[in-house]
Amino acid sequence: MKKILISIIVLLPLSFMAVIYQAGPTGHAEMISADLSIPVMMVNEPHASIYSYYYYGQNRLGSWPYLLFFLIKRILNLSAFQVEDIFMMYTFLTLLSVFGLALVRPGRYFLTTLVLFAIMSFHPGILAVVYDFSLPYGAQLFALSWYWYFIDRYLKGRRSRMNLLMTGLFGYLALWSSSLSLVFMVIILGWYFLIRSWYQRKWYFRQHKALIIVQTSAILISKIMNEYYHYRVEDIFGLKYFFAISAASTAIDLIHLPGNMLQNFMALTSIYI
Repeated sequence: MKKILISIIVLLPLSFMAVIYQAGPTGHAEMISADLSIPVMMVNEPHASIYSYYYYGQNRLGSWPYLLFFLIKRILNLSAFQVEDIFMMYTFLTLLSVFGLALVRPGRYFLTTLVLFAIMSFHPGILAVVYDFSLPYGAQLFALSWYWYFIDRYLKGRRSRMNLLMTGLFGYLALWSSSLSLVFMVIILGWYFLIRSWYQRKWYFRQHKALIIVQTSAILISKIMNEYYHYRVEDIFGLKYFFAISAASTAIDLIHLPGNMLQNFMALTSIYI
């Protein structure tokens, strides 16, 4: 608990200020674009609707962070949030993902937290895209980090209903952020199930039917919400505003993945050398 408090009191504020200084829109007018203006309008709408469930005009980005900021504005009875306000809230939300990742390995918590905050604060690639609230990566990272934490917690013996429900909630938020989160969720679950199945010499997932049901429910609910969004939007505007992820674009991403990973690794090592 002492290490967690130190990281919250010391590391989180320092990392937050570093990100605000380097990547924030204040003093960086060239970063304020039309893509950023859309979330600002969504947060400051007088009322939310089904059209507010995703980034206006397409389903590539789930808008649960915008709806969260919208609720904060309504509860506090504020007039409007500026782009700087939304950036700071989104940055804070994104940085909270560090705690979820670090708590997966509590034995090395402080060192893990220190390294992760350093990466989140100074890595050029992360600063360029993760804190851009017109992209899904910050919200997706937050949801997947805490999804991993509660999956780890549940499968290592703390099988309370709360932990079970949290796996479903954060899985749902991850899928709402981006449908591609399903790939990472399968990898996380697959890692635990395959490793345990190997050691126990039997299918480990049979012991966790409740977990499988919750994860399947999260996937189905996110899919139903997505389809309902397209149905309502097409009914209102005449278009589904569907953002297709083609096989060609996915193949291109996979082809460039090794090069991008090497580039990010070199950028990361340059920070510490």
